[in-house]
Amino acid sequence: MRIAAGILMIIYGVKAIGTFVGFLSEEGFYAFYGNSYTLALNLIVIITAVFFTTGGVFCLKRKYWKICFASSLCLLPFMIYDLHLLFPVSFVNLNIPYWVRIPL
Repeated sequence: MRIAAGILMIIYGVKAIGTFVGFLSEEGFYAFYGNSYTLALNLIVIITAVFFTTGGVFCLKRKYWKICFASSLCLLPFMIYDLHLLFPVSFVNLNIPYWVRIPL
């Protein structure tokens, strides 16, 4: 289980780094004069993606279990958000509890 979790964390971290670094190199660091929140958000996502990749490597090496566990818990909302973007669901007709709809 730890091997699968480590590999998935590394794959997601590399995917996120590639996506957001590509976005920043395409748009440029100073393209957001009026909206600096987008740049800050992208930099935060890159830092957390590095944290996910590091946690995956530690998970594969069987070292620093606390960092591995913390990075996997932080990865969970990002993966839920990605799955929601891949498979958009209308919550109007479904009986999903309110505390589940808010994060999605």
